[in-house]
Amino acid sequence: MEALRRILSVREGKGPSPTFTEPQLAYLIFLIGSEPYIGRKRLKELLQLGEGSVRTMVSRLMKRGLAVSTRGGVALTEKGREVYEKLRKLISPLRKVSFKMPWEAPANYGVVVKGLADRISTGLEERDEAVRHGASAAMVLTFLSDGVHMPRVSNLSVERPEFAEQVKSFFKPEVGDVIIITGAEDEPRAMYSALAAALKILLGKR
Repeated sequence: MEALRRILSVREGKGPSPTFTEPQLAYLIFLIGSEPYIGRKRLKELLQLGEGSVRTMVSRLMKRGLAVSTRGGVALTEKGREVYEKLRKLISPLRKVSFKMPWEAPANYGVVVKGLADRISTGLEERDEAVRHGASAAMVLTFLSDGVHMPRVSNLSVERPEFAEQVKSFFKPEVGDVIIITGAEDEPRAMYSALAAALKILLGKR
């Protein structure tokens, strides 16, 4: 994971603070990897970031040998596609949550981290990471052989079976997966805070 940690690092030397975050850079890789190539205008719309930030992020990927600029748009190199495939195997696509959450937030998004439930202690560190990236509420759940768990708190499949079934039906986790759901004031904060918590699990302390 150290190589992945370096690739997603947003800081380079002693220069100015970057205008983007690790979750945004990871999402950029997901977006480019999902297409043969993609235009910068479309990337700006999907990332919901300014043109300058998108240009800097794409340049960063190109500098690291992960992307190239083609006539049709931006595409991943072979090295970039290897990174994309590694991320895709461990983190599911972001999804806008369609069922009611136990909080009031204008936007709710979720993501599944595959097979890393054993890395979760209480879920507090991951929730804190989500809050640092703009979440107003966050939930970290593990899916084990006996149901959906809120670590060290409760087995939701027993205590809140209807909600647990909604989680299972929507995310379709496998045993050993982690489900992260975040709520925020807008979609970008909800998206990136969920992805931030996922990267916290995947990459550990940074």
